[in-house]
Amino acid sequence: MLGVSGWPAHGGSIRSWLIEHDRALDWDDLSSRIGRIVAGYGLALLRLKGVIWTTGDARPLVIHGVQRLFHHPVRIDRWPSEPRTSIVVIGDDGAGAGIAAELLAEALRAAAPEPPRRTDVLRRVQIDGSRRPGTGLVE
Repeated sequence: MLGVSGWPAHGGSIRSWLIEHDRALDWDDLSSRIGRIVAGYGLALLRLKGVIWTTGDARPLVIHGVQRLFHHPVRIDRWPSEPRTSIVVIGDDGAGAGIAAELLAEALRAAAPEPPRRTDVLRRVQIDGSRRPGTGLVE
């Protein structure tokens, strides 16, 4: 189950999103894209945490940050299950966090070094139980 229902803990505009991708990604490409998103929408990002499946290194790459302050990415030893990229965004939708989540989904798609196949999966799920009309995010 990808969706989790619940009441917003910090007010009506705080939301969370889960963005997943089932392909290995070019970290150099993705990191520059994430940097541009954080530069433009960082103040709306209360938390961004992710495990990234990258080309060139089989180990998972962990990222996390708060607003515009991000720690250096860290490689961990192994995947707990099948490799996949998963990023959780918690932010102020009224300040643009939903737009940042959509841009992150596009960044994952663009950082895949090969053209997508029909079997590739890219899911964007808003996980706080509410739905934002017109965003493509599902419960």
